[in-house]
Amino acid sequence: MKVLLLDRIANLGDLGEEVSVKNGFARNYLLPQKLALRSTDENRKRFEDMREELQRRVIERLEGAERRAAQLDDKTLTILMRVAEGGRLYGSVGPVEISTELAKQGIEIHKSEVRMPHGVIREVGEYEVQIHIHAEVMRTITVFVQPE
Repeated sequence: MKVLLLDRIANLGDLGEEVSVKNGFARNYLLPQKLALRSTDENRKRFEDMREELQRRVIERLEGAERRAAQLDDKTLTILMRVAEGGRLYGSVGPVEISTELAKQGIEIHKSEVRMPHGVIREVGEYEVQIHIHAEVMRTITVFVQPE
């Protein structure tokens, strides 16, 4: 299915681009989230009428993401967990625990913005975790997992 993008979407395209995507992705995600319009002559005209408003909104979102990301510069988290012998954790530290700990410090990060390429943390130590706030805004924070 061909769609017109109403926002910048990572690994897909930029505002105003016409891209081909699988039908299910368009029907179940892009169209309901109002991130795209079906590519028809009528919608192209409608898009051109809305272009300035959409560009302004994209810039506002990017600026908001930059402000949120500025709070994460040089940020370290210390998470205390129960530990078994050998440094293994009872449980694990994942995106939920990291976003909760950041919220305690007044930084609102959604769990879906926390990227852990090596999976959840299961041992005591120091780890680098990426926070993807926006398609163009990413920060890395250091997470220290220590015994209670």
